[in-house]
Parts: sequence; C-alpha cells; structure tokens
Amino acid sequence: MNRLLIFLFVIFTVLIITEQRIVKYKTQENLLRSGIRTLRPIPDGETTEIVAQASDGRSWRYVKIDSIWRYPNYHNAYVEPRRIKHVLNSLTKATASIVSTEPGDLHHYQLLPNSPVITLFGEKSETLLSVRLGRGAPEARASESYVQLAGADTIYHLHANAAHAFDAGDPPLLDKHVWPRALKSQPFERVVFDSSHEVRAIYRQLDDSYSPEVKQGIPQIPNYIWRIDVENGSFDCTPESAYAYIAFLHRLKWAQLHDFKINSTKFRNARSIKLYSAAGHVETLDIASTKTEQHLLRSRSTGQVFTITNPKAKLLYPKKRALIDSLPVPNPYEKIEPRTSF
Repeated sequence: MNRLLIFLFVIFTVLIITEQRIVKYKTQENLLRSGIRTLRPIPDGETTEIVAQASDGRSWRYVKIDSIWRYPNYHNAYVEPRRIKHVLNSLTKATASIVSTEPGDLHHYQLLPNSPVITLFGEKSETLLSVRLGRGAPEARASESYVQLAGADTIYHLHANAAHAFDAGDPPLLDKHVWPRALKSQPFERVVFDSSHEVRAIYRQLDDSYSPEVKQGIPQIPNYIWRIDVENGSFDCTPESAYAYIAFLHRLKWAQLHDFKINSTKFRNARSIKLYSAAGHVETLDIASTKTEQHLLRSRSTGQVFTITNPKAKLLYPKKRALIDSLPVPNPYEKIEPRTSF
C-alpha cells in the first residue's frame, strides 16, 4: 500500500512538473510571438553594399561610394536616395513580430526557395542581414509584409514592405535624374545659353522696389522678378513660366546612360547651357545631336553622359514667347516630364 502511494505521489509530482514546464514554455512562446522587435538592429552607415535577388534569378549589387549609393555595373549610375533609404529602414528599423515557426506555413506566406532575397553587407564584405521577402500583409500592395531570415524557419510580420522601393527597371532603384538627388543640387537662378539660341539668358533678380526693412518686427520677404536677355534687349519673364522651366531642369531624366569615356568627337560641335545656382555652383550641359531622334547630354559636374529624347532636348531651349507669356495647363514641361514621388 505504501509503495502504491509513493508511486502515485511520484507520478503526480512528475505530472505537475511537466504541466508547469508546458505552461512556462507556452508563456515564453506567447511572449516571443507577441513581442515587437527589429529584425536585426544595424547602425546607420554600417551597411556599405546591398545585393537584391529577384524571383527570376536576376540580381543587382549596389555599393556606397563616398557616402553615396551607386550601381557599379551600369557606368556607376546613381541610386535614388529615397528608394535605398526605404530598403534600409524597412529591414533594419521597422518592427516585426513572429507569426509562425512552422516550415509548413512558408507556402502560405509566399516564402518560397525562389522568393526575392535582400542581403546587406558591411565594409569588410561581412553579411549583416539576409532577408527573404514574402507577400504583403495582408495583400501584395500593403505597406507591411511577411519575411524570413536566411537560414531560419521563423516567419515574421514586418511592419514595412521593402519591395515597394523597387521599380520595374532593370536594374531597379536607379536615379535617372540628370542632376542626381543624392547630390542635393541648389535651385538654379540663372541659365545662360549658347549664342545660337534666340534667348541668351534667363535669370532671377531682386525687384527694384524691395527694401530690406523690418515692419512691425517682421522682416520683409525679398521680392524677385525673372528676366530674359535676347540679342537686342531684355524683357520681363512671366514668373510661372520661368519656374516651370527651372523645375523641368531639376526633373529632367535620361533614357540611357553611357560610358563617360564616350568619344569626345561626338561633342565637338555640341551646344552648351550653363546653369548657376544660388549657392554659386556652376553646372554645364553639353548637348549633341545624334542620327536618331535622340540627343547626347554630358554633365561636366558629374562626368556622366546620357541619352535624352528629342522632345526633351527641344524643351531645354525655351522660346522667347514661352517665357514672356502664360503657359497652358498642364504645361508642356510637366507633360513631357511629369512630377513623381521619386
């Protein structure tokens, strides 16, 4: 009888201990899954290389050179800063929570062997983070997504979607602006054309009526007017027309990028435009015609050579009438080079 009681006591004790361990494990598991964390905190500036691999096997490598992101495999093209920032912030700063650790759930979250993968590298080519991208949460266009760290079964609900940074280009993420956004160029306040153009210069100057007085404790805001110079004189320029042209210059995008060592004879008879910023920076564009309906453009400040379409090349040289009269709505500059979020 005593042996039976002892045996039952041992069994009871084992059951209690087992139940406590199960409860503790479940509690830890629930805490783990409900916890909010980053995938892997990586300090700003530590990532110096990004490799993105698409589901079809294509891959692209981006490298940070002198604090600016470039794409070496396409004539060192500049990368759009906001796109690359979105990728880095999504993977290293956005919070995530665990949704599953079961391999059988991978298909449901579209985390497959051929799913896109983004890998971050440090200065010494060490892998900082490698993430497989699944579907958006709850659907493809959503601003959140499901991801999986390389070599692990854990599936995370990431409160960001790195895939949204990628456009349809091959390669994606490139900054196709003639003046790359990473260089943070200042607005142009004077544009000087070669003598073959009817308009010799467009420039901004202080209105003669402006007086830098302080009235009722409020400093007066400078008033600017826009002027154009032609061969036989000067004219007032419609401000809206001038600003539309200047904005077009900053939005101007290329269609193709070329090796900067392109034969200089192509620019032997090139026209040129000089652009002066408020900070004193001078940019020179050389524009050469080609045998096709395109033009070659060379930026002397970056050394890059581009192809732009013929309609864009024509708008680089605005007519006098387009500057002294009002423009239609939408204006031709926005029709040929629309405003975009990137």
